[in-house]
Amino acid sequence: MAEINSMINALLSDRSHFNEQEIHTIIDFVNELDDDMLYQFENAEERSVMYSYEQLLASSRPVGINNGGRDLEMGLLNSGTNNTIQNNRQFFDRYNTRVPRMGGRGGNIYNEATKISYDFAGKIITGIGGMFGASAGVAATVTSGSAAANAASSLGVRTAFLAAGGVCGVVGGVLVLLRNTLSDRQTANNKRFLETVKKAVKVRNKVNKFFEETNNKVVKDPAKAKTQLESGLASHPARFAAGPGGSTVYADLSPVEKLLTEDFATQHYDIRSKVVISRGNPWHITLDTLRGGTKQFSQEEMTILQNIASRL
Repeated sequence: MAEINSMINALLSDRSHFNEQEIHTIIDFVNELDDDMLYQFENAEERSVMYSYEQLLASSRPVGINNGGRDLEMGLLNSGTNNTIQNNRQFFDRYNTRVPRMGGRGGNIYNEATKISYDFAGKIITGIGGMFGASAGVAATVTSGSAAANAASSLGVRTAFLAAGGVCGVVGGVLVLLRNTLSDRQTANNKRFLETVKKAVKVRNKVNKFFEETNNKVVKDPAKAKTQLESGLASHPARFAAGPGGSTVYADLSPVEKLLTEDFATQHYDIRSKVVISRGNPWHITLDTLRGGTKQFSQEEMTILQNIASRL
């Protein structure tokens, strides 16, 4: 079974969260991730992944833009860049750990303590509004001398506002009430993004693992690999095509033959593969090794490789 082909086709056909071009952009982004980031995207919890993702966003900013100096403090500008992020800033900047529309004052959306503080402050504002009028809760933060303002100035209320970031004024009061809703919305957007990235990561890891295991099998028993290759290609439907006058045309499957009989005859420890999308949406796989350089395999060739490798 050509499981890799099915995984890639399922990823490309999924339009539940992103359009075709956005999915291609995510695949290009994943193609540039190193082994550590691939592992983290597939296995780490959401808040940890988003922290590393924001570091990658920062290190991929154009030269001269360093997030107000904070990236310099964190050493992020010395990290490797991701060209796909640089070329699609507007898309990738949508996903972050900040609360939207609060000017950076809403804290980290994954910080539960901050969320609890805003929830507490919001309940106090709602309570004041219930006692002194519907708008008194937010107005109390700017209207001195009123009963609502006196209530809002109590130690417990002021502590809640300070814990919630010190926002004040009518706008500040409204944002306190809305903060957790805005935070949940951003979290949901991040989740949809990470789900799709994780699918693309699983595909790339699957392809890498396939080539690594196939290389190991060929090195372990090259005679068996040659036998299975010959018998597999001799009978595989993709080998033959109808030619003119009822003749049979033999398809060129030399990339498959060369990989199993020559390239993988020696052990490789640096296998890197990518899913590459071409115009019109056909995809192919590129395989990079230090000794063998870059090779390309079409969808049909990947199907044949998987069929033969399953017999090794």
